[in-house]
Amino acid sequence: MLTFLPRVLLRFRERMPGVQVEIFEGLTAVALPRLREGTLDFAVGPFTAAMSTQEFECEPLLAYTSCVIARRGHPSAGERSLHGLLEQDWVVNYTAASYESFMRNLFWQHDARIDPARLHCAHSTALLLELIRNAGMISYCPRPLLLTESMRGWVHAFELAEQFETSRLGIITRHNAMRSPAAQCFTVCLLQEIRRRARSAAAKDSELFDALEVLY
Repeated sequence: MLTFLPRVLLRFRERMPGVQVEIFEGLTAVALPRLREGTLDFAVGPFTAAMSTQEFECEPLLAYTSCVIARRGHPSAGERSLHGLLEQDWVVNYTAASYESFMRNLFWQHDARIDPARLHCAHSTALLLELIRNAGMISYCPRPLLLTESMRGWVHAFELAEQFETSRLGIITRHNAMRSPAAQCFTVCLLQEIRRRARSAAAKDSELFDALEVLY
């Protein structure tokens, strides 16, 4: 949404001007139920171990690392360990199915135990950013997002001793579901736009793809 979508949509409109597009801005907890119901053709998001391969298929696009973030000037900005942030309020995103894998990656593998009342779940990027920026909450996000216009300049990424897993972003569909011609065209436009940006010599594109690994 914050990197590739505008140009992808322009490409798609050139090729299929008669198709009405409906786009949902929602994180995993919002997208998966809609995929299950068949009200979404596909989602673009992280494919986690908690996602059932009997229900969903993922076409890999990109790999990235994530980091813990807050607004610049946060009172804990100098903290160098996750354990020093456990008394702060966090805003994060997970589904009931992904809760254990999410908690294991972010907290439990580092022997960090956080009070569940400290974890607030938001289901859109806009909500997350608002609560980080204006409510002083801490969050966890893909590093490439720090380079987008909506986050550049006001977000602080903690340099923590703890390391987190590399994540994979992909095109997620229901298992064995056939994509419509329009959905297939849209995904082709997405792949082409990622390739174009990956090969670009523009400084912003080079900076973005220093934080991304193309998987296809």
